[in-house]
Amino acid sequence: MPQPPLITQGLQVGYGERRVVESADLSFAPASLTVLLGPNGSGKSTLLGALARQLPARAGAVLLHGRDIHRLPSREVARQLGILPQAPVLPESMTVLDLVSFGRHPHQGWLRQWSDADSEAVEHAMRLTGTLDYAARAVDSLSGGQRQRCWIAMALAQQTGIILLDEPTTFLDLKYQVEIMDLLHDLVHGHGRTIVAVLHDLNFAMAYADQLVLMKDGRVKACLADAAACTPELVKDVFDVEVTALPGLRGGRPLFIPLAHAHPSADHAARHAD
Repeated sequence: MPQPPLITQGLQVGYGERRVVESADLSFAPASLTVLLGPNGSGKSTLLGALARQLPARAGAVLLHGRDIHRLPSREVARQLGILPQAPVLPESMTVLDLVSFGRHPHQGWLRQWSDADSEAVEHAMRLTGTLDYAARAVDSLSGGQRQRCWIAMALAQQTGIILLDEPTTFLDLKYQVEIMDLLHDLVHGHGRTIVAVLHDLNFAMAYADQLVLMKDGRVKACLADAAACTPELVKDVFDVEVTALPGLRGGRPLFIPLAHAHPSADHAARHAD
């Protein structure tokens, strides 16, 4: 079996005096989609930032292809690992083509200028993401789902084997959420990318993830190589919400529905009606 391209060993991360991620030991298999799940403040985005080398490790390490990511040159990391933050910012009126082309920056240098290989990488990324038809349009003129596809195309043009995404479906309509998750699934299972994504939606994670990492209070509560192993008891432990599991997702994976509890005033009104 191929070695995991990305591993954490006893990873501890924090801000100032506050520790946010505690002793995380994880491995991310090649050509897989790992979803980081947990309530707000659980450490998901902090963990993703550490994987991207945006945050230093207070203890432990992040290993990229077996090497400490903090000991590697920035350009070498950028050629192996791409990241899409939650709220990326771009210059006003930048075209889609310009944005996607920016993904080739790690491959440029004093002695290496734009080449046919760069153009081919950009076109391929845009074809995969369905953004080629509006290459000349300004990114800020597009819908939320289209913009997100453009950002993913930029990450693909970087030609890294690993892509990290922080809440890629946030603020999108349901239709575009499904399109983005279908795209990520295709990039993993059709094109061999290794993707780690932070999501808020439990059932989207259940539908698409190859591996689930559930976090609470900065600790990894569970790392499930098979999403079908997720249980209502585990969901209750992590999210403090009672749910029931229904069949319906691929591979025997359950769909989780919160259990409704009658409001006291509504219950009182029902008892005294008529």
